[in-house]
Amino acid sequence: MEKARERGIAGATVVRGIIGLGAYGQIHTSKILHIAKDLPMIVEIADEEEKIEAFLPELDRMLGEGLVTLGKVKVIAYRNDERK
Repeated sequence: MEKARERGIAGATVVRGIIGLGAYGQIHTSKILHIAKDLPMIVEIADEEEKIEAFLPELDRMLGEGLVTLGKVKVIAYRNDERK
C-alpha cells in the first residue's frame, strides 16, 4: 500500500481472506490453530495501464510468493467528494 501511494497510484485496496487454496494445494485458513500471517490476501490496485505496468517490477521485488493478475476493468462510476 505504501509503495503504491509513493508511486502516485490512483487507488488500492487490501482484503484479508478467511480461507484460500494455495499453489501447492495447501489450504490457508483463519482457524485459531493457524498463524495469522498464513491467511490469504488480495491487493487490488487501480490506475491507468501505463502506471500499473511501471509499478510491476517493484511489485515483483516485494512479492515472495503468490499470484499476480492483470486485467482491464470498465469503470462505471468514480466519485471523490472534495468537501471533506
